[in-house]
Order: sequence, then C-alpha cells, then structure tokens
Amino acid sequence: MPNPNKVTERLFQSPSKYIQGPYAIHNAAKYLGKLGKAPLLLCDDIVWNIAGKELVQALEGAGFKIYRAVFGGEASREEIDRLSVLGRKESSDFVIALGGGKTIDTAKTVADDLSLQVAIIPTTASTDAPCSALSVLYRPSGEFHCYTFFDKNPNVVLVDTTVISKAPPRFLAAGMGDAIATNVEARRCLNSPNFGGGLPTEVSAAIGQKCEEILFKYGKQAYEANRAHAVTPALEAVVEANTLLSGLGFESGGLAAAHAVRPRPDSLRGRC
Repeated sequence: MPNPNKVTERLFQSPSKYIQGPYAIHNAAKYLGKLGKAPLLLCDDIVWNIAGKELVQALEGAGFKIYRAVFGGEASREEIDRLSVLGRKESSDFVIALGGGKTIDTAKTVADDLSLQVAIIPTTASTDAPCSALSVLYRPSGEFHCYTFFDKNPNVVLVDTTVISKAPPRFLAAGMGDAIATNVEARRCLNSPNFGGGLPTEVSAAIGQKCEEILFKYGKQAYEANRAHAVTPALEAVVEANTLLSGLGFESGGLAAAHAVRPRPDSLRGRC
C-alpha cells in the first residue's frame, strides 16, 4: 500500500475510556460525572423506551440535569445544525449519544461543533462507530454525503451488554460482518499511514488479529446467546470485538477496498 509522504512515525489513537458489562447503564453517573452535569442526550423514540428512561433515571439520581433531544433519524448536516442550536440554547456541557450508528455519528459531530466532550452509549453491536474519531454523514434523502474527521476520539464509550443482548441478532451479525474485515484490511496497510496520519503500531496489528480470532471462536455462540437475550462470555467477547477491537483496528490499522467501495451503493438508491 502507498506511503507517498514517506511517513516514519507510528501512531495509535483510541477513546479516553471504554467500559463494557451487563447493566452498565446503572453506573453511568460514575463514568460520565467528569464530563459535566448538564448533558444533551440524543436518542430516538424507540431507543428512549428501550434504554433512555433507564439512563435518565440513573443520571438524575446522581444530580445530572439532562436535556433530551429527539434524533430525527438521519446523520445529516441539517440535523446536526438543528441539534447544535438546541445544545447552545440549553447550555449543555457535554453530549451523550444513545442509539445506533447514525445517532452516534450525529452526536460526535454535534459535540465537535459545540466544542464539547462526548459520551457514546451504543444500543447495538452492529458498528465500530462508537470508538472512532470520524462520522459518516448523509443527505436528508439518505444518500452518502461525506466523512467528517475529528481531532480526538470520544471521551467515554459505555456499552451495556444487557441492552445489546435485547437487540435483534441481525445487528450483531452485521457487526461481525464489518469487524471481520478489520484484520484483512490491516494486513494490507502495514506500510501505509492510518487515519491519524502515522504508520500502524504493533499493537494495532495485534488488535486486528485478536478481533478475527474472537469472531471465529465465539461468533456462532454469541449469535445464539443474542437470540436467547442472554449475556454470556461469548456475547461479551464478540461485542468487544465488534465495538472496541474493530474500532481501534480500522482507525489505527488502516482500511482497504472493502470500506472504500461501501458508500457508493447509497448513491445509486432509486436509480436501478
């Protein structure tokens, strides 16, 4: 793979803190307290009923003042601008994303616009978006728009595996499909700059290998556990692979063709 600028420094980046476990939302105040006390909470109505009320109860019990903004469903510039206005109006001191990939990407961009810290609480293990310093943005029509890159990764990623276990198994399977590319692509990018502009470190290569190992070893068991809404060691391992290892692996290891071609089918929607 190319390295036209002849970069020699190695670089690794990651969220400041990653927490994962059953009923982790109950301890949200413990992990989010250093970010502020008046968060802007982004989640849609479906997620609100799944985990939002529980999260707000845990935070309000610890003295947080939460303003909930209903996510409109599309990670678009228009939605980001609307939510940023609400954050300024409410004097929010940090942003919380509660939901799936588009909620997460929107919240990261809103936090960047407002120069605030951001906490990510995913409700599925279908994407490696929670840990990365980038967002994929779309047009209101649903077509791919652009990538947005940030100076830093999320401050806190909090993964409640009890919530994850209640999501449809197809989301876990989608996450495994995404994560399985991590090691394959990283091996092709060993001598190319990663998203941070440096060469991959040895640990980023090891993360990609461990991600692949976990998926082959525990993938089927984790899927069956998800079907039974059971939090098991296999499910915990695959959730970590889909969310943390894949996120660290793609960002500090590198991406290849599997991700380069991904956005293009979105632009063909309605034209075939």
